[in-house]
Parts: sequence; C-alpha cells; structure tokens
Amino acid sequence: MITKMIKGAVLTSLLISVSQAGVLKTNNIPDVPQLSMYGMKAVAYEQAKDADVNKIYAMNSSKKGVHGFVAYSSLKNKNFIIGNNMKILNKAGQNVFSLSKQNIQNILKDEAFHIGNGAKEFVLFTDPECPYCQQFENKIKNLKPNIKLHVLFYPLSFHRDSMKMTSWILSAPKNERAGRLVSIAKGKSNWKSYTGPIKVKEIEKSVLDGLRFGVHGTPSLFNIKGNPVKPAMFLRKAIVSKPATSIPSNVVKYLFSKNIPILLNEKSKSKKSIIAFIDIANEKSIKMMTSDYFKQLVLNNKVYIVFSPKTTVSLIESLDIVSRKNNNKKLEVLDQYLRGKTPSKKRIEELDKKASSSQIKTDIMNLKMMSHINAQFNIKQSPFIISEDGKIIK
Repeated sequence: MITKMIKGAVLTSLLISVSQAGVLKTNNIPDVPQLSMYGMKAVAYEQAKDADVNKIYAMNSSKKGVHGFVAYSSLKNKNFIIGNNMKILNKAGQNVFSLSKQNIQNILKDEAFHIGNGAKEFVLFTDPECPYCQQFENKIKNLKPNIKLHVLFYPLSFHRDSMKMTSWILSAPKNERAGRLVSIAKGKSNWKSYTGPIKVKEIEKSVLDGLRFGVHGTPSLFNIKGNPVKPAMFLRKAIVSKPATSIPSNVVKYLFSKNIPILLNEKSKSKKSIIAFIDIANEKSIKMMTSDYFKQLVLNNKVYIVFSPKTTVSLIESLDIVSRKNNNKKLEVLDQYLRGKTPSKKRIEELDKKASSSQIKTDIMNLKMMSHINAQFNIKQSPFIISEDGKIIK
C-alpha cells in the first residue's frame, strides 16, 4: 500500500501509505520552511488519513494580487515537493486528495453568486480581467432551465486590475454581482470608480477553493463532481440560443458551387430563387411539398431542393435521388417518393456496389453535411425554405 511521488523541487521521492484525504484545516498548519524560499505562506492543509503526507496550500497575497500554489510535504522525512495538481493514488488507483461530495458542497458556500437554479450544477472559476473569461461571460446569459452555474473568483496575479474589479463586484449585493461581471466583460468601466477596500481575505478564500479544484488558469469549469469541463462544450449544451433567421450567404454559394441543390421547375422564367431543405422520409417534408402553399411558390419562383436526411432510411432515399444521372431523372424519382415509394432491394444493391466510387462518396458526404445544417445554424424548423440571400422564409 505504498505510492511513489514524482520528484519535485526537492530531489527525493516519497514512499507513503495512503487512504482517504481528511478535511481542510487552517489551524496548526505544519511548518514548511521551504515555502519562504518562494515568498509563500501556508494558509491551509489536508492530511491523507493514516498517511505521512500533507497537501499544503500556500499563498502570497497583497492588495495587488493573490498568488497561490500547492505543495506536498512528508512529516516523517521532511521532504517537500511542489506539484500543483499531483495525483497520489491508493491501492485501488484512487486519488486520495480528490474532492468529496461534502468538500464540494462546503466550497459552494463560498460562491460569489450563481446563475440559474437547475438540477445540473457546474462550478466556474473566473478572473474579471481575463479576456478568455470575458468571451465566456458574454455568452452565459441564457442558460437552459436545468442549469445552475456557481461562480467563484480566481484573480490571476499578473492582471493589474483584477483585484479591484473583483472587489467592486463583491461589494455589491449578491443578486447584482452577475450584472457587474458581465458589464466588465462588455468593456464598461464602472469598476474604475470603486474606492472601497480590496477584499483580500474573501479573494484568498476563493483562490484556495480554486486550488482545491485544481485550477491552473481561467476560465476553469467543473461539474458538480469536480471533473473538468471544457467551456466550449458547456456553451454548446447549456445555452439557449436564439433561433436563426438566416444562413450565411457564403453557405448558399457553396451549395450551388457543388451542384448540391436540384432544380424543381426548370421551365420557370422567374428571376427569384428559393431553396427548400427537406427530409424526404419525413412526413412534414412530404406534407409541405404537396401543399397548396408550396405549389404557389413553384409557380412564382425557381425552386431548388436540398436534401437534409435525419435517418438512415432518409439518407438512402436521398442518395437514390441525387445519384441519378440528370435533373429530370432526379425529379422523376423524387415524385415517386412523394407518392409513397420505397427503394427497391435491387436499387439498394446497385448503390452498395457503387459505394466505392468517388461520385457516390461525394454524394454521401454532401448529404451527411446537409443533415447537420439545422444544428449548425440553430434552425428550429424542419423542413425550412430560404430565399437566395439566405433568409429563412418558412
């Protein structure tokens, strides 16, 4: 039941027996003379139960900034190792200093504020002056109702105004702090008029919480179990975004450059064009294309069709259409599907034999790309129709 720790600032390794981490302690902190070499002071520690190792949380704090790091010391051998997020494993391969559920709940009591009240909880450590944090904060207004985001501050010591910004935010009532953080992210300078005290103690506590989570930089995001979460992934899954009203004009140009749309009414003399994105195996698409409304569109516009398959069946049927030799044949097969036809076994076998051809591969690639167009541009309706400049008209 022993674990070897990796060499650090002091040259030797530690052999320790480990089990579970104890609670965070701020009194009777073990003396670690080496910390003075780094201008640091130990502010708290944890000891692995029945083990000869302490996890030391050290800081160098002033009104200009809070700098913290993690170190490990052996009481028995007086060895000292710097290792911000070093893992010390027990026999079962578990990190003995991982945060317990109770640890995390205690840390959440230190939050500056939270956004949302959903059951799915996340923890954000942010620096108001950090440009990457500001990009993130400008996007978190519209959280989904099942999300709760706890916000704690972790001002980086090399940001000149971060302590003042953070103190200005913390000086407000809790229900106004989110607004102040976002105002900084938007480039407003209200914080500059703040003349109150720099809240070093509160910020130290928040930085200590960050060290316990394993924060290395900002923004740092974690789920409620303490596992890191990529901010970009969080934004994709947790934000309610506004439905699109158009797709970019360069996407429309790309579609035509690759001959993806098929022209429904070649004899039309109209100068206006529209594009209908349909899922040929979907009832809503079939209903739209056979409606009086759509027939009127065909009379007054050049109508192009782009297939956006959402199922394997739809992909096969769409491939059956787009792989035909000419536009007239494509329209003939499309009409058969609108009348309820299903692909024959013989046709599926033909497509299967041609699957290795470059043209079929290209057709499949284009169809799969179009299958994601709703999600890519946050288009809620399906099917949908756009004008030639990309505006969604239905």
